[in-house]
Amino acid sequence: MTPAIPGCREDEYAFGGPSRDLERLAAMQSRLTLQYFRLLEAHHALRARRKDVIESPGIILDKALERQRKRIADELHSSVGGDLSAINLNLDLLREALPEPPENVRRRTETIGMLSNRALDVVRSISKRLYAAPWQAQPLSAALRDVWEISGVLERFEPSFDVHDPAAEPAPHVREALYFIAKEALSNVIKHSHARHAGLSLRNGNGYLCLEVEDDGCGFDYQRMRSEPPASAGIGLRSMREMAERVGGDLDIVSGRQGTKLTLSIPVKP
Repeated sequence: MTPAIPGCREDEYAFGGPSRDLERLAAMQSRLTLQYFRLLEAHHALRARRKDVIESPGIILDKALERQRKRIADELHSSVGGDLSAINLNLDLLREALPEPPENVRRRTETIGMLSNRALDVVRSISKRLYAAPWQAQPLSAALRDVWEISGVLERFEPSFDVHDPAAEPAPHVREALYFIAKEALSNVIKHSHARHAGLSLRNGNGYLCLEVEDDGCGFDYQRMRSEPPASAGIGLRSMREMAERVGGDLDIVSGRQGTKLTLSIPVKP
């Protein structure tokens, strides 16, 4: 015999009462299942977006250094520069109050003024260098052309310049890497290559920006210099490799009797 359910007539229990409950539960389960898959889809979408915005340690470091540079520049200009300017102002007031001071006082005030002005020039120079350089306001292609023209390549070599605007202007830290590696590479060509031809190119395709600097000079043993740098070697090659690594790029150098070719490949978002 079927047990009775409190508050429910026996005919309702036997002829559809529980079935309606099961239908409601089934409908609720269907709605919950649908919501679950919607939430799962949203979760995957958010994870994909998160991957797009995650920055490499090198990018985070570069941005932190940029913020620190600006902070130091502001403090130098406002605090130290302001104090030095105040020293000069007080010296002027002292000279007005003592138009004919004793000789030793006059010499001391002149020395203080000279040192103060020298320190103020240094502070202004450092503060100016800590702020973004003018080339950073230019498109990448224009900045690279400026490097090319002022490097001295045009006067010393048969030049080949093939740089066009990329599909999209790269992020500031990528622009900086391309700019300084191009500058360092051209400097090495001028100093060491003994070449007749020198070229610089920038290609954009397949998700990469590729910078190439090449010459037909005497070449050098890159692998040996990388593993066993001579005591007289500079830091140019090492700094270029480290800068490439910071932006997630790959620096490849092939060098021999036919010349040297430096290729910097940096992944960029389409």
